[in-house]
Amino acid sequence: MPTPPIWDNLPAACRILPNWVLWKKVWKEKRWTKVPLDREGRFAKSNTSHTWCHLDEARKAFEAGTGQGVGFVFTRKADISGIDLDHCRDPSTGEVDKWAQTILDRINSYSEVSPSGEGVHILVKGVLPEGTDGRKKELEGDDHRPDAAVEMYSNKRFFTTTGNRLDQYPATVEHRQDEL
Repeated sequence: MPTPPIWDNLPAACRILPNWVLWKKVWKEKRWTKVPLDREGRFAKSNTSHTWCHLDEARKAFEAGTGQGVGFVFTRKADISGIDLDHCRDPSTGEVDKWAQTILDRINSYSEVSPSGEGVHILVKGVLPEGTDGRKKELEGDDHRPDAAVEMYSNKRFFTTTGNRLDQYPATVEHRQDEL
């Protein structure tokens, strides 16, 4: 049985929006990836709003056995963006790598542990500049774990959510347009 998100920790700025999907892992192109599902368990699309729902509907579907978790879809209209810090955390100790800690401290907004336990997702109010709806930067060097990366999205993508909040950061989605 998949671990449910900590529902009450999910930020209110996201909970009120109809931008929720469920997700499951699938093997695609020689690797596991998370794909969005609608509340009926059919494939959803992060650029097709009629495949999304409100959080209470996603929760009901999850608790009925649909998907492995829930996720939030980014749209420019919602004015919420996500920053994904990949492979920056030791899941056994909770220790976050220095490079990721620097980003977390600078952004200082709602932050949670990713489903793998090895990454962190940050949610902020604001959007990336037009035409840059998604960016991924792979990080290399002695200070980075294998596959360390930073990804940022404002539109047509979704983040898995856990509600496993990092307590030293706000429980709210903070305005960070300048930082984006």
